[in-house]
Amino acid sequence: YKRYDEESDDFKSVVREVDPNFQSWGLDETSINLLPQILLNRAKRGASLDVLYNLPEFLEEGSNIVADIRAKIKAKTSLTASGGIAVSRSIAKIMSNRNKPNGQFTNVISKWNPTQASECVVGHI
Repeated sequence: YKRYDEESDDFKSVVREVDPNFQSWGLDETSINLLPQILLNRAKRGASLDVLYNLPEFLEEGSNIVADIRAKIKAKTSLTASGGIAVSRSIAKIMSNRNKPNGQFTNVISKWNPTQASECVVGHI
């Protein structure tokens, strides 16, 4: 199990770069709050921060972040990772199973309350 623990530590170190407070669901599964990174990325580009009121754009930003995390995991560990992006942890987990192995899926919903933004968008890797 030592080697598996080492790979898990490498995997989690990549995730920690985006969300230091990620939730771990074992040695190789995490849920992360993508909102802070989305807002940081947009601020750096001088983009509007009102993305909270435009769900497709918000989810696209989250999808790009998860794709980047997955690429970094592959580069650091040589392991593939699947990802799911949604407005809740449970849906993100389900979405992460949609395009296994080594894929990702974004759940696009038609209705969303932007006042829930502190709980959304979630990535599951």
